[in-house]
Amino acid sequence: SKLYKGPFSVADETKVKAICVYDWNGFVSKVTSKLIVYPGLGAPTLSIDNGMLKVGGLPKGTSYYYTTDGSVPTEASAKYKSSFEAVPNTVYTVRGYTPGYNNGGWTWITYSAAGRTYTDMRPDCWYYTDADRAVGKGLLEINGAELSAYSPVTRSQLVTMLYRLAGSPSVSSENMPFRDLESRSGYLDAVLWAF
Repeated sequence: SKLYKGPFSVADETKVKAICVYDWNGFVSKVTSKLIVYPGLGAPTLSIDNGMLKVGGLPKGTSYYYTTDGSVPTEASAKYKSSFEAVPNTVYTVRGYTPGYNNGGWTWITYSAAGRTYTDMRPDCWYYTDADRAVGKGLLEINGAELSAYSPVTRSQLVTMLYRLAGSPSVSSENMPFRDLESRSGYLDAVLWAF
């Protein structure tokens, strides 16, 4: 035990016990204890705008570290100091470290040679080059930075991809054979073309 003389630092998940002792007729207070747990730190935000990688989103005083090989950064990794030019076909993984917080999550982003960003596709994926090219040609669409390559493809999505691959030829909606297809649906022309 140590005599309390003022604030002191403790490691994460440390149990601190305290007792206040009075030398007054042998009275001793109860022991009080508290488990000190640092708050968790979330994942940083990443963006690549006009080829420049930007990192942020965590509390003031956070130091950001990054890797370019897909591994999880540590405090021994390269330190992010300010936005910098992203290298095409590279995966940037970033993690923040803030005093008084548990190590937080990390996040990653892929910057393609065509200048697109993905948060669910890396250059070592077997479909990476073809999928990036298909996005560039408008055959596939991404939601934000997600391609969702492992999500099931619906019939409307498939017919839309084929329609776009054919050059999106003009169609007539005079002979609409399907009653469940709304005229304002985004894939109406693709269905009419395929029919």
